[in-house]
Amino acid sequence: MFALPQVASIFSALLIFPLSVALADNEKPRVFEKAGNIFIERRVETQKLTNNGKDPVVSPDGKRVAFNRKIVDKECSRDKNLCLEELWLLDLETRAEKRLLELRVDSQDLKIVIREFKNKIFSIDSQTLYFETWLGVAPGETEKGFSRAVHAVNVNGESERFITFGGNPRIVKSAKKNPYGPHISLPGHLVVEKHKEFFPEGIYYDTYWLVSPKGKARVDAGINMGYLTDVFGIELTERVSSASKVFEQNDNIFLELRTETLQLTNAGKDEEPVLSPDGKWTVFNRKIKECSEEEDYWACPSHQLWIMNLQTRSVGMLLEPQGAGIEFNFEKVIDNFFEAEFSPDSKTLYFITPTYATTSAIHAVDVDGTNWRFITTGMSFQTIQGPLEPQAKKYIKNLKEDDWRIFPKSEGAVMTQKALNDEVIGYLLIEKTGIKSICSTKPIEEEGGLKFDDDGKYCTSYGRHVWRALVSPDGSKEIPISEAEH
Repeated sequence: MFALPQVASIFSALLIFPLSVALADNEKPRVFEKAGNIFIERRVETQKLTNNGKDPVVSPDGKRVAFNRKIVDKECSRDKNLCLEELWLLDLETRAEKRLLELRVDSQDLKIVIREFKNKIFSIDSQTLYFETWLGVAPGETEKGFSRAVHAVNVNGESERFITFGGNPRIVKSAKKNPYGPHISLPGHLVVEKHKEFFPEGIYYDTYWLVSPKGKARVDAGINMGYLTDVFGIELTERVSSASKVFEQNDNIFLELRTETLQLTNAGKDEEPVLSPDGKWTVFNRKIKECSEEEDYWACPSHQLWIMNLQTRSVGMLLEPQGAGIEFNFEKVIDNFFEAEFSPDSKTLYFITPTYATTSAIHAVDVDGTNWRFITTGMSFQTIQGPLEPQAKKYIKNLKEDDWRIFPKSEGAVMTQKALNDEVIGYLLIEKTGIKSICSTKPIEEEGGLKFDDDGKYCTSYGRHVWRALVSPDGSKEIPISEAEH
């Protein structure tokens, strides 16, 4: 580990050349990896397209932009969480705007209700726009447990239709294998995340379904993405969003007209760069050795974590694998650095490292290379950059004080109030897993019978559960804020 100001002269020689243009305060550059080197792409010339717009998505032919627009009314002015949205389309050639859809929140029909326009993606021919919506219910509240649905609408605003239950739609770009024969073309089909209830206790797992553009399920059993890749050899289109030529800033949409790209490293061993929110830092992984499947690939310490100061142009190692030879101690062992993400103030870097088959460990380190610490366990995480979603607040309001996932119990009420008051920026959203068990000094009547623990208590288990937790930056406090997303 290192203190960055002390090594500027040592590591700056690793750069091919310094950044030739200072980064503007409001600019959002993009860092990316190519052939083992790190590059930065910055916008040099932009043009404003709309007022009041967010979440832009560009069509594959580059002619249209779909975006969400807030309905500014009294409720929205009073509380941004109460703002409603509409789905709009912009023609990049004529700059003409068109409203495609409004929300439908009053219907009780789960195939009709539309509460949001999320994860938008165009069809391959750019003529259809698919999107995900929340049904207004939690997983398990409906007959089949669905909480999300995918809809579609033509770019002329006609033929809005329900496609299937599920979310996060992706489009099949190509398929090397087709078990359905030449009469069915797989390109243009959707891959949709669904979930399947495996146990009566309400435990759900994500699955991926192959669905026709009209909503017909081609694969009618729960499968994973590896199955689709191996059996069908599919390639999915990328969801083009704010990283493309159209981006959102301060609730307005802009068109990128010109960019410049600068090479930052030339080691040929660098990957997975991440830019800090203030634009001053980029971190990346540098490969130090190859790993094979025979060497337990997922737990092989193959990379170091490096950081670059984009203002002083210095670069150095931030952290290296830790705990060689230590087994079954996820607080002291780091094999790899996955899903790195900065805190909102750009002073702390969080990352995840594999531990067990059922979960991983989340660690943090300051950007000067000091204060490496274990935070908590989890399967995935993200840092909170703004207010919580209304669904999360609704869930928290209904949270019972004795919920087994609150830790410690004495901090549950404090954490809940902070979340409702939007005082949790910099906290973590973590997908957690755990086994729910209850113990009592009296016998417990359960389907599985009575179980007697070694300490003289009667205990029974409700199986493994998955949920999303709100966790303090140091990992010492947490409360659940939703069931696992499906």
